[in-house]
Amino acid sequence: MTNATNVLTANEARLHPDLSPVELVIFDCDGVLVDSERIANEVLAEILREHGVSLSWQDAQAIFLGQSVADVRTNAALRFRIEMPLDWSDAYYARMIPAIAERVEAIDGASEAVAAVLSAGLRCCVASQGPVGKMRATLSRTGLWERFDGRIYSAKAVARPKPAPDLFLHAAADMGIPPGRCLVIEDSALGVTAAIAAGMRVLAYCPEGGEDRMRELGATPFRSMHQVPTMLGIT
Repeated sequence: MTNATNVLTANEARLHPDLSPVELVIFDCDGVLVDSERIANEVLAEILREHGVSLSWQDAQAIFLGQSVADVRTNAALRFRIEMPLDWSDAYYARMIPAIAERVEAIDGASEAVAAVLSAGLRCCVASQGPVGKMRATLSRTGLWERFDGRIYSAKAVARPKPAPDLFLHAAADMGIPPGRCLVIEDSALGVTAAIAAGMRVLAYCPEGGEDRMRELGATPFRSMHQVPTMLGIT
């Protein structure tokens, strides 16, 4: 079995002075493995327009990136003074999942990163804010579902979504790996915050910038999923 090297940055050394070898790599799903954010936010912007809020999908993504569906409703009410139905998520998923199943593509380099992790003898799983049905649609279309089948974790199964650490702690416990031996790959500040709170190391995927913010939160930023094997020391 090949152990991943540890990410040698000042932040990581401060947060994890023991620098235990990584045994489990936890991938976020949307924006890390699959390029679903634009599609999901197009649907969200469409629903918000129906409630009188005019947003582009880019605006919706900037405002709500990484939030759970319940938090989207709460924050939309606070920000835009609108009240969406309690069951609005049903309409959202009814529109969004078919759109994703038809159009979503894998993030460039994601499949190769997963393959490298598995080839190195490391364990891996997916932990996402979204429901399992959504992940089944996106990961199946991109050929990744089979690589994670049985190791798919949704925030719907825990008391608190990201930025609380519950989801990552649940995934690690179910996989039988201590948090200090887990490494999370995330693309949102909420996800990074959750992983740091769980006591895990974090690589922050920042294809369009934002590295400084991720460093401030305690993550190690990177620009391409093709970099993951090198950063883990498994090339």
